[in-house]
Amino acid sequence: MAYTAFGIHSQHSVYQIGLTSIRVDDFLARRWRWGERLLAFPGIHNKDAVLFPEKFKGEYVMFHRLEPDLCIARSDDLKRWFGLKFVLGPAEKGWDSWKVGAAGPPILINEGWLMIYHGVNPDKVYSLGVVLLDKNNPEEVIYRSKEPILTPTEPYELFGKVPNVVFSCGQVLRDDHLLIYYGGADTSLCVATYELSELLPKK
Repeated sequence: MAYTAFGIHSQHSVYQIGLTSIRVDDFLARRWRWGERLLAFPGIHNKDAVLFPEKFKGEYVMFHRLEPDLCIARSDDLKRWFGLKFVLGPAEKGWDSWKVGAAGPPILINEGWLMIYHGVNPDKVYSLGVVLLDKNNPEEVIYRSKEPILTPTEPYELFGKVPNVVFSCGQVLRDDHLLIYYGGADTSLCVATYELSELLPKK
């Protein structure tokens, strides 16, 4: 599990990427026997991390955000991370022109790795878009949606603890439908459903 860890580093408040794990049987039984807590990049402001569900050439792959960009890193053991590279940055203008970040682990489909990402505009409106990544090289972006697939419009997305936000941390693919679970205004738990064909580039 990747999560945002908050603490003090060199007398300064820092939010950073935390990683931990739990056995499936313990999780299902609600025995919260979490494993060792690891910091991927100790002392560095960093968040919005997701792990790919399978390895590439024997290496774990993580997407994470070094503001304002989405970056990639690799690891042999989930403790030491290397190969830091830029993958995706804010657009020149529009709905994702201030910063971007991952919004749940990528899902492998026939066309490549489908990943939902969040984009923020200068007015701090959080919306969701989609990227398609190469099946064998997750650093290669094949497709990026020009328009958001979900943006705040409903009262429960516009008003709350943090207004004007739709923010997802995970999705489920069932047959040809993608269920995107997201928070509305950091207050409400929501789900949006899409046919897979709606999210992919038109042929």
